[in-house]
Amino acid sequence: MEKLMPQEKFVNFEKQEGRELEPKEKENLVNAWLSIAVDNQARPDDIDKLNNQQLKRWFYETLMDDTEKLIEEWDLQPDVTLIEKIKSEHNLEQRTRLEMDYIEAIRIKVQEFKKTHPLGDRSDKWDSWPSEMRDNKTFNCVGGTVLGISFLDRIGVRSYYGNPFSHVLNVVELSSGEWVYVDFLNNQVKKTKPKKEIMLGGVRTLELEEPDIIYRYVPLLDNSEAVGSIIGNFHSLEHDVKDKKADPTDKREAERLFANFAEQFRKNDFSLLHDTLYPSKVALRRTREMQDEGGRIEKIRSFSSSARKYIGTLDSKQREEVLKEIKTNAEGIRKLFYESNNDVLDKISPASKKLIQSLIRRMRSAKTKSPELYHDFVELFVSR
Repeated sequence: MEKLMPQEKFVNFEKQEGRELEPKEKENLVNAWLSIAVDNQARPDDIDKLNNQQLKRWFYETLMDDTEKLIEEWDLQPDVTLIEKIKSEHNLEQRTRLEMDYIEAIRIKVQEFKKTHPLGDRSDKWDSWPSEMRDNKTFNCVGGTVLGISFLDRIGVRSYYGNPFSHVLNVVELSSGEWVYVDFLNNQVKKTKPKKEIMLGGVRTLELEEPDIIYRYVPLLDNSEAVGSIIGNFHSLEHDVKDKKADPTDKREAERLFANFAEQFRKNDFSLLHDTLYPSKVALRRTREMQDEGGRIEKIRSFSSSARKYIGTLDSKQREEVLKEIKTNAEGIRKLFYESNNDVLDKISPASKKLIQSLIRRMRSAKTKSPELYHDFVELFVSR
C-alpha cells in the first residue's frame, strides 16, 4: 500500500470556498433546517452576519447534538466502561484491539435495534436526519453514518465520512493505522487494506480491492460533510415528488414530507444551496473515476435486482437457508459461474438452485462481453 498522507485532526470551518450565501438564503435555509431536520435546537444569533463556514459549523453542531439525544432516546448508549478503558490504554496493540471490540459492540447493538424496529412497507430513503429518524425509528445510510460519527467520536478514534458512489459510511483509522470499513446500515464491519491512496477532485480517496465490498473508490470527507448529504436529500425528495418514474414507496414518503414542509421547499433551492456550501462533493462526482465507478456499480446492481426480488419472496427461514448455503458452498458456486461445473447444484436446496440458475442466465452475455464486471459480481455474490 502506498504511504498515506497525514490527516487534519479537527474540522476546518474557516476555509472559504465559492460565493457567500445571501442573507435571505441563510435565513430560509436555517428555517428549513430547524423545521425539517432537527428538533429543539436554538436558532443562531445574527444569521445574516454568519459567513458560510460559520453557518456550516452551526448546522453540524445542531445535527450532532440532536443525534446524541436520539441515541439516548433509542437506548443505544455505548459501554462507558469500555470507552474509559480505550482512553486510558497506552499499549498500541491493546488499544487497537479495544477499539475493534467497541466498534463490533456498536454494530451488534445497532442491528438489534433494527430487528426490533422493522421497516415494513415504508421507505427509509428520507431517514437521513434526526427528526425523521426519531419519528420512524429507522435510518438510511446517511442516518446510520451520522449515528456512527457520534459513537466513534466518544473514543477519540479518527473517523471519516466515507462517500463512495451513491452511498455513505464510516471509515475508521485505528490507533495502529489500520483501516476499518464501517457500514452500520448494511451490518458490515471489516478491516481493509487499501490498494493505494489517490486524490479524486481534490478529495483524499482510498482505492479498495475487496471481494465483499462493491466499491473500488471510497473518498474520505470530513464528518461535517454529513450536513451536505442531508441538504442534498432535501433536493432528492423534491425531485421524487415530481418524478413520475420514482419508486412508488419512495414517492409516497416524499409526498408526505413535501406536503408537511411545503413552505420550506418553496423558499429554498436545495440543489443550489448544496452545491454552494459543499463544493467538494460536486468536484468529486464530476471526476472520470467516480463517473465510471457509478456506471460499474449500477450494472452490478441491475444484475442483482432479480436476486433481491426473489429473496424478498422467501420467508425468513428460507432466506436464512439460502444465504447460509451461498456462504457454505462459495467455492462450488464460483466453479459453476466460472467453469460451468454443475456439481454444486446437487448440494443446495431448490430455492438456492432457482436463484443461482436465474443469475447465470441473466449474466450469460456479461461473462464474455464484460469479464471484469462479471468477476466483480460473482465475487460480491459469494462473499456477502
